[in-house]
Amino acid sequence: MKENCNGDYVNIDPENTKCVSDYEAYSELVRYINLQQILEPLCPTTPGVDQVIRQPVQDHPEFFCRSYDHILIDIWANDEKVWKALQVKEGIKEEFLRCNKTLAYTTTLSNVVESYRNLTKANLQALVYCSDLDMSVPQLGTQHWIKSLNMSISDKWRAWFVEGQVAGFTEVYKMKEDHYFTYVAVKGAGHVAQTFKPKEVYHVIKSWFSFSLI
Repeated sequence: MKENCNGDYVNIDPENTKCVSDYEAYSELVRYINLQQILEPLCPTTPGVDQVIRQPVQDHPEFFCRSYDHILIDIWANDEKVWKALQVKEGIKEEFLRCNKTLAYTTTLSNVVESYRNLTKANLQALVYCSDLDMSVPQLGTQHWIKSLNMSISDKWRAWFVEGQVAGFTEVYKMKEDHYFTYVAVKGAGHVAQTFKPKEVYHVIKSWFSFSLI
């Protein structure tokens, strides 16, 4: 893919048959992996399977698949009693969708690195944290665009701890005088880091707001 896709794996040229073939092979390899947390089971949560999942959810109160909460939210949020309790006006909405992809966007941005570059020139402190087991937004990609900003390192790559245990790794960059860019990787977390590691993410944010290194 590196050789044949020219570094673009999003807007693949259909005429580039080698890239298309490589991408199809890659897609097949990761087909059954939970991209949002690669060590957790992949469970169906797409529309149309909720009826199939309802019974397993009821039979297994432990909800062994974390993503089942998406289905539970849909079931709860579309209940007539819930709509009534929330005083949702009749006819204002046919169905609640957790991720509404029907909104009429006029612009799609696949790269916002330049926006971050502009922020490094402002009088701001910055914190970026991500998960090390998220394959949908992998930390290697995050590290790549951060390094492209060419900031000087203030505090080199090291572990950070919560209750005496390694909770992840961090590196701090200097943007301007007394203004720093802090990057934090949360160990063992998935796509929404605080869903998987709430205590650790709370520690990160609390430390950052108190101007102390984690």
